[in-house]
Amino acid sequence: MLLPNRNLAAAYQKFDLSAAYAIKPFITVYTSIENLFSEHYDAAFGFPALPFAIRSGVRFMLGGANGW
Repeated sequence: MLLPNRNLAAAYQKFDLSAAYAIKPFITVYTSIENLFSEHYDAAFGFPALPFAIRSGVRFMLGGANGW
């Protein structure tokens, strides 16, 4: 290989934020924000990451230890 196999990816810092709130013991709402400050980086060499990503949803638990 002509290129060295080390130090191909530059250093980067990424700030993520996530939160969850249990409405009931079996219902939880959550949200996750990745790359909050929209930093440009390559998580894997040659594959640029998304500038900003938000995921949110509702989680339902069926069954469980309570005997529901």
